[in-house]
This record gives sequence, structure tokens and C-alpha cells, in this order.
Amino acid sequence: MNNKWVKYLSYGAMAVVAVGLAGCGAGKAADEAKTGTVAEAVANEAVDPDLKAFLDSYEDFVDEYVVFMKKYNADPSNAVSMANEYTEILKREADYAEKLKQYDSSEMSSADAAYYAEVTGRCSKKMLDVMPK
Repeated sequence: MNNKWVKYLSYGAMAVVAVGLAGCGAGKAADEAKTGTVAEAVANEAVDPDLKAFLDSYEDFVDEYVVFMKKYNADPSNAVSMANEYTEILKREADYAEKLKQYDSSEMSSADAAYYAEVTGRCSKKMLDVMPK
């Protein structure tokens, strides 16, 4: 497996999930943050348990992806031995993309939007930290 392609495909796979998540209610979160109602909403309502579980599992996946990419970045010549792990990452990324399509962002509450913004913000930072400089 070509080292260059592993790197670009890995970043591309994660970008697809990140961009998909960014479209999942981000506008509502930004609009409410401007009005100052997000903190109030979060204090008064709970995050949907299904959304929380999805976002928490996505963050766990991102953490695993970061470990994989740090390992790859430390030794790109190790790409062939990492092929199975890379294939598993791609499968899981596809699962998250499919789950994302099934989530109805039009019903996202203020608490959901705030939690979404918090988790995806952390995930984006983690992914940026392992991208080549």
C-alpha cells in the first residue's frame, strides 16, 4: 500500500464524517449561541440519549483514529502492516456516515445542538492535531 495514499485516504475518510456531522444541526447551534439561549437550554433540558450515545461513540472512534494516525505518522514505512487496521477504520467511518444519514437534525433541541457543538469541536481539534503540518 502506498504510504501517501494511506495518509490521504485516512484524512479524507475522517473529513467525510466530520463534514457530515457539521451539517447535523450546526446552523441551529450557531444561531442559538448568538442569542445566548444555548446555556439556558442546556440547563433546562437533557441531551437526547440516542444523540449523546452516537456522539460519544463518534468521539471514541476519533480517539482511536488519532492513535492510528500518530502511529502511522511516527513510521509511515509501517503502512503495509497497518493495512488491516486501516480497513477497519474505513468500515467504521462508513457506519458513522450511514448513522448520520438516519439522524433527523430538524428535531435537534437546544441542548442537543450545544452538546453536538461541544463534541464535534473537540473531535475537529483532535483530527487537526494529527494532520501533517
